[in-house]
Amino acid sequence: MATSVASAHSAGEGLDAEKKNRFQVELEFVQCLANPHYLNYVIKEHVNTLRFHSCTDKKHFPLWTQLTQRHDFKVKSSTTVCSNHFKYGQPYPDELHPSLFLRGYDLPETLKRAPVKSRALDLTTPLPAI
Repeated sequence: MATSVASAHSAGEGLDAEKKNRFQVELEFVQCLANPHYLNYVIKEHVNTLRFHSCTDKKHFPLWTQLTQRHDFKVKSSTTVCSNHFKYGQPYPDELHPSLFLRGYDLPETLKRAPVKSRALDLTTPLPAI
């Protein structure tokens, strides 16, 4: 019984770390969207307004899953794809599915982002007196 409790606890810690990592990634994404210079760089020429589109027909979910070419990913009703990936900047009757930049964007080496450094808070150092 102690083993099952310990394994359940460690599985819970893994989930907490995964949630924390996802939160950090989503926070960085939101911070990037708040930067107009980043948006001007990210939005491609064929897009007037950056929007996020979802697959409206469930029968197309497998096709979108195949088109995104992401390992261990499955399109759901909540999945969205930004305007950059559509030929006309959004789905149209003759182009319903994302087709552009599905393997990522070609960036010069100087613009590629460095790996994120993990930082830890030092809670042992006392705060200065005010």
